[in-house]
Amino acid sequence: MWKKILISIGVFIVFILLLIGWYIKTIHTPREEVYYIPEVGVYVKTIRTPIEDIGYILFSRECLMTLSDSVDYVEVGANVSSTFLFNPENPDEIYLIYNGNVLDFHQVKFKMEKETAYPDYGKDTFYFYRKKNPDGPSSTILKEPYIEVSIAEYFNQAYIAKAGEGFYTRLSPLKK
Repeated sequence: MWKKILISIGVFIVFILLLIGWYIKTIHTPREEVYYIPEVGVYVKTIRTPIEDIGYILFSRECLMTLSDSVDYVEVGANVSSTFLFNPENPDEIYLIYNGNVLDFHQVKFKMEKETAYPDYGKDTFYFYRKKNPDGPSSTILKEPYIEVSIAEYFNQAYIAKAGEGFYTRLSPLKK
């Protein structure tokens, strides 16, 4: 009888340890996705740290990249959408749209500029955006030639908007 009880307790302990191991691996493994922006020839990799609400967005001309001092990256708060603008005429520049979420950035090959480029509705002209309808409601559209990439929903989705388009298209991550 004692032997069956000890075996049952042993199996239960092993099950609990396996469950704890799975939980730790799942919770502590960063979630990573890679997207490609063909208009500027840039790969964008998102890394969401599991415990902290911090994420990293890496930029490279190469698909394979790791978070290090040899790659361009932005550290952001992962609970707020992060928006970046690219200019296809000057693809080595990245505009970081600052809404309080950019914690730090590291430049190697790309020139990164932190901008507060969201429209000021009290003005008639904006640097990156223009009003859709000058006499209508205060909605805006991206000016030529810019491309806007947004990382949203706690790093679960990426969207792209092209100049002149009034809508976002969901980006699909590259196959691993």
